[in-house]
Amino acid sequence: FLLKADHGIDNYVGYLAIGIIVFGMTSATMTSGSRAILNNTGLVRALQFPRAVLPISTVLTETLVMATGLALLLVIVPFTGDLPHWKWLLLPLAIALQLLIQTGLTLMLARVVNMSADLWNLIPVTVRLLRYVSGVFFSIAAVTKNLPVLYAILEFQPFALPLTLARQSMMGEFALDWRHWAAAAVYALVLPIAGLWIFWRDEAKYGRG
Repeated sequence: FLLKADHGIDNYVGYLAIGIIVFGMTSATMTSGSRAILNNTGLVRALQFPRAVLPISTVLTETLVMATGLALLLVIVPFTGDLPHWKWLLLPLAIALQLLIQTGLTLMLARVVNMSADLWNLIPVTVRLLRYVSGVFFSIAAVTKNLPVLYAILEFQPFALPLTLARQSMMGEFALDWRHWAAAAVYALVLPIAGLWIFWRDEAKYGRG
């Protein structure tokens, strides 16, 4: 690993734990949610119901699975030195924003993969790449200190923001920054609407072929 991962981070263990667990939800929803239609072709052909239920239910399922990891964070983070603080009350909001962001992205991916099942093979590779550019293991701000354009691109993309919000909520060394929360709120509003529209355009074709 070429970067000094803990550069610019005081509590690296807590930082890393939050990154792995929160990004884990992104990884799980993208890999399983993108196949929501293909994996339920028989159900889609047999019953009439809004097909968007399938990818959305995948996101909800992964969120419930993530609850165990979040409970673990409530133990790990204080143990590493970041004691409970009023900012912890913002963690549910951070997770809710991530849920909406992932819902929109999963709807888009489900349609794309339904068009060509072979495209699903690219998703695990994409997730792996996103893991290395979304600040799971290192501080984007520290690494891109003298590269403001690259910082803006990496820091404010929808895969990195949920990690940032969770860290700002649970770690004292990261102050709340309204820009991150506002950007996440915009993604949480726009992506589900765009995802539903993109997914709905192929509604009549799901289950065929």
